[in-house]
Amino acid sequence: MASHSRTCSLFCSRCFCFLVFLTVQLVANTSVRGSELQWDSRGYILYCPCMGRFGNQADHFLGALQFAKGLDRTLVLPPWIQYRHGKPPYTNLHVPFKDWFQVEPLQEYHRVLPMEDFMEQLAPEHWPPERRKSFCFTMAAQRSKDKKSCPAKEGNPFGPFWDNFDVDFVSSELYEGLSYNTEDRGMVDKWNKRFPPDQFPVLAFMGAPANFPVLPQNIDLHRYVHWSDKMMAEVNQVIEKNLPRPFVGVHLRNGMDWVKACGRNKTRLYASGQCLGYDTKTAEKLTKEMSSICGRGLKGCQESS
Repeated sequence: MASHSRTCSLFCSRCFCFLVFLTVQLVANTSVRGSELQWDSRGYILYCPCMGRFGNQADHFLGALQFAKGLDRTLVLPPWIQYRHGKPPYTNLHVPFKDWFQVEPLQEYHRVLPMEDFMEQLAPEHWPPERRKSFCFTMAAQRSKDKKSCPAKEGNPFGPFWDNFDVDFVSSELYEGLSYNTEDRGMVDKWNKRFPPDQFPVLAFMGAPANFPVLPQNIDLHRYVHWSDKMMAEVNQVIEKNLPRPFVGVHLRNGMDWVKACGRNKTRLYASGQCLGYDTKTAEKLTKEMSSICGRGLKGCQESS
């Protein structure tokens, strides 16, 4: 009887170990499968962040994020374009989105995917070279040689951006009478009717599908934009080494482009809404005297005050 008991105990012990082994393998296999991206039949939005430097690209990103959510398409996160006109090799640097910002907080708002992952894992099968179309306003096509095609790769930064992912376009899709404000549900219906996801699974815009400056209703989306751990570590190191607390951070812009901007007679200019308000009916008017501290010269004045 004792021998039988020991045999059962040994058998149960081995069964338990085998079950643990199977469980570990199942978890491992699930993790591998989980890292493999599944195609989203609701469609994707790609775009080139091809207007301006980081500030403009960030403005456009918030609008593109809202646009993607409004159309219920996954937003493919483009790399940030960093210009190196003054230093060798004088070519643009395309910084992966996740190098500067976290992806996970954005997914709390809507489905997003880094462009590097999309091109590596999904594009070869679902967006092969022969299906790649560029999308732009009819007016933009007037800049092309045939007046019928999107100039999606003409000049810098357009060409280098798409070349960074070995993307060439075989044709263009032009549109007019559409806007990027998807809070208007009628506009969403127009987009989906013009470009249904089953026929146009990927909308690759030659520029950001967003307004500039950022629309007031999209400003709050910055709550989902969190600096990456790498960036925070670098910033904290610089602060601890060079900046005694407390301190005030100011983005002050100068140079010829700012001089030209000051000469414009506008009631609103770039990010002046941060200082004066975004409601055109109640906002103060921008004056030349104020433009030295508002507008493009000082971004984020509310946060700094």
